[in-house]
Amino acid sequence: MFKFFVLPALLLSCLLPVAAWSDTGNKLPKTNSHYPDGIPQLSALIDEVLSSHPSIQAVRAERDAAIAMTQAADQPLYNPEVELDVEKTDIQTSSLGITQAIDWSDKRGARSQAAQYEKNSFIAKLQAARQALAGELLQALADYHTHRDMDALTQQRIELLQGFVELAEKRRQAGDLGQAELTLAQLALAEARMQRTRAASRLIETKQLLITLVNGDGSDWPGLPDTLPTLNLADENIDELLHQLPILQEQLSKIAAAKAKIHLRSREQRPDPTIGLRGGREDSESLIGVTLSIPLFVRNNFRAEVDVASAELIQAEGESQNIARKVRSELFSSARRYQLVHETWNGWLQTGQSSLSSQLSLIQQLWQAREVNTAEYFMQLNQTLNTRTSAIELRQDLWRAWIDWLLATGQVNAWLGLEN
Repeated sequence: MFKFFVLPALLLSCLLPVAAWSDTGNKLPKTNSHYPDGIPQLSALIDEVLSSHPSIQAVRAERDAAIAMTQAADQPLYNPEVELDVEKTDIQTSSLGITQAIDWSDKRGARSQAAQYEKNSFIAKLQAARQALAGELLQALADYHTHRDMDALTQQRIELLQGFVELAEKRRQAGDLGQAELTLAQLALAEARMQRTRAASRLIETKQLLITLVNGDGSDWPGLPDTLPTLNLADENIDELLHQLPILQEQLSKIAAAKAKIHLRSREQRPDPTIGLRGGREDSESLIGVTLSIPLFVRNNFRAEVDVASAELIQAEGESQNIARKVRSELFSSARRYQLVHETWNGWLQTGQSSLSSQLSLIQQLWQAREVNTAEYFMQLNQTLNTRTSAIELRQDLWRAWIDWLLATGQVNAWLGLEN
């Protein structure tokens, strides 16, 4: 179904650190950044978070309560009652009896069925909550790695410009460079330091979000896998994907529970008889009796409860239709976004990345040979570094689009190899 492409070991040449300038040129050594081929560490982290996160524990408690409610709903409605009657006048009378109300219209079965559907809705709700949290954590990891690489790139920009300023100062002292050009280099270095501050601030924010989600110290976050699948909607069974979505399964269970409640309320309009058997003595005479009582639903026929249940069914059906429209739209939208970004990413890997890798060295050589002036040099340098920044952002867009697709199709946990 899926075709795979493999990102290079470095993911992006834009992550390559830049060495300090020298009179002979510059080199671009490789960084230690590495994204593992598989996702075992990533799956292990997310599985641990899903097991211990308070929001998941709260929904799991709701599910457990619904399971207990199902067991309670399947118990008999009425317990037998024992009656003891002793009367002493001129005649001493005593009797002992037992009465039992009969669930004549099987209210117990209707109540049990409604509780079962409600339990199913909470099971689906738990699955949806696990999917949502896993997607949130994946996105937080993607943002963290993006801002980490942005921060590294701004640091590399500072190192690059610092080396250039030192070289420019030497050329100024030798009379080969004007003061205006030296000032331009110094201003560019000051701007790079401001960019570094902003990048470091965003990195702190994303790291803190991860610490909050994971409840860890953030010392070693797992890397993102270095493969992503292609996507062809023609290969997908859209209706099946939508039908299996936990959020739609939850809504379908709510509709079924609402219908079962209507059935239960209708049965509650039927009175249940109570049968009693009594035996005793009146002086020396033996007594035995049978009683039958049937409530008369005259003052309250419980019709209002049926109307309430009918309105709840209409509400559940309306919410379900609205959610179904949204998730279908999100599915196609996320698929188109992912295909678009994926295509652009592939194009970058095939052409842009290779042409960018030697650009810094080339423009430095042109400046040293005085084929470009300092202003032209800075314009090309900024264009090169901005392209590297755009490439990092493109990778982040790719991950966002992929995670959105996984959420839209309910495949986050399946992709990670985790249970729902």
